[in-house]
Amino acid sequence: MCCMKNNTRIHLFAILLGLAALLSFCAGGKIAEAAAPEAPAVQAVIKFDGSTADISGSGAVFSDGTLTIGRAGTYVLSGTLENGQVLVSAERNDIVRLTLNGVSLNNETGPAIYAPDAETLVLILEGGTRNSVSSSSRSSPSNVRDSAIFVQNNLHISGDGSLVVNGSHNGICAQSSLTISSGTFYIEVDNNGILSAGAVLILGGNINIPSSDEGIEGQTVTIGGENISIFSTVNRLRRSRIAT
Repeated sequence: MCCMKNNTRIHLFAILLGLAALLSFCAGGKIAEAAAPEAPAVQAVIKFDGSTADISGSGAVFSDGTLTIGRAGTYVLSGTLENGQVLVSAERNDIVRLTLNGVSLNNETGPAIYAPDAETLVLILEGGTRNSVSSSSRSSPSNVRDSAIFVQNNLHISGDGSLVVNGSHNGICAQSSLTISSGTFYIEVDNNGILSAGAVLILGGNINIPSSDEGIEGQTVTIGGENISIFSTVNRLRRSRIAT
């Protein structure tokens, strides 16, 4: 009988202790705010040289002008790719981070950076570097894949470097969501400068779109940055809803 009472007290104490811990956890707001994922480890460092690429590390291969990245991780890019593509073919739940460390990418037949499957593509503009992406592909007016950067799911761009974007059709396109936290951007295109079928969220950075048909387009467009300059022939901002 004595043992049963002791066991009951132990179980009750454990329940009360667990409940107190849960209440403390909730009070700190940690359930509502998930911690940001850590940056994935560096898999490879890639230096382009015209039509070739030198790869130090794993997770990426280069063939016939295409750098194919096949798994999650961080990849550091530099040098010049005269006519080719960075193809992010990682799986649906993967997060791939490309650090642009003074790289120039040009593709005459499609996006310079193309991510058709990965859950999230993160572009980091390395501080003090100038980077550029360009595409001269335009198969049809409605083909959003005719973009200098095309991401099927989520795209996040940040860093203290700069990115020059030139496109015969669209500049930067992400179908699910597109977030810009920082960086300096110069975007010159024939159609949309920044485009998403979902949300466009601009938290900061310096964005200059001197030439476009429509500057920024999204299902929703939220602008927190102040240094934004857009010249367009149709709409500077096109959206279902805008918040500033």
